[in-house]
Amino acid sequence: MIRTNTALFGVALQLSALVLFVCMDTVFKLMTTHLPVAQLAWARFFFSSVTVWLFFWVATGGRPPWRARAPVMQAARSLTLAGCTAFFTSSLVFLPLADATAVNFAAPLLSVAAAVDGVALTA
Repeated sequence: MIRTNTALFGVALQLSALVLFVCMDTVFKLMTTHLPVAQLAWARFFFSSVTVWLFFWVATGGRPPWRARAPVMQAARSLTLAGCTAFFTSSLVFLPLADATAVNFAAPLLSVAAAVDGVALTA
């Protein structure tokens, strides 16, 4: 059973992440009028990667925190995430932030629909 204070801490972390994503998307929307999308996506991944690596470097005493069992798949996943970020940031040039976010949150529904369609094709 999960202790109450642990669950509340988890909820607080999730809400904090939500607030930070909203702030990040809002800043992206404002910056798309001044900077190219590729530069924004590069800056997002560069600074987040540096921050995460520094955190793990300190937390593990300089040892690599993990090794990928399938580095090619991890690289493909990273490229897919970079593409998603670039497309989402590009959409902010043409759509209001609320509309782009609503479409972005529909992604899990599209994944389920694609999975169901794939199951129907293989059955």
